[in-house]
Amino acid sequence: MARSLYERERALTMHTLKRLQAAKDSATVNRIVVEYDKEMTKLNFSYPVDSDWDISESENDTMQRLIGEYVHLRDSLLKRFGGLDSLGRDTTPLFIPWRLPDSIAPKQ
Repeated sequence: MARSLYERERALTMHTLKRLQAAKDSATVNRIVVEYDKEMTKLNFSYPVDSDWDISESENDTMQRLIGEYVHLRDSLLKRFGGLDSLGRDTTPLFIPWRLPDSIAPKQ
């Protein structure tokens, strides 16, 4: 049972990584992240409690690596597309085409 859980978690995470790599804007990234969270939750709740305890050490290491890649890619895409705070409001990179006059600009 643990092997099946591992295989399905690994497949879902790898599929999500491929989808994230193709994302073109923050709305797409957000949709993929929400779907991944829902699918991973549904998957884990479809197995008996503590099934994941029987996953081997190497399988656990693989999942940690894949989830680390997922988090890194997700965060770097969100940063590139305008940051976490732009989700829900904007799907384009932040760009201000003007600058403040020197008299009121903050001093650096």
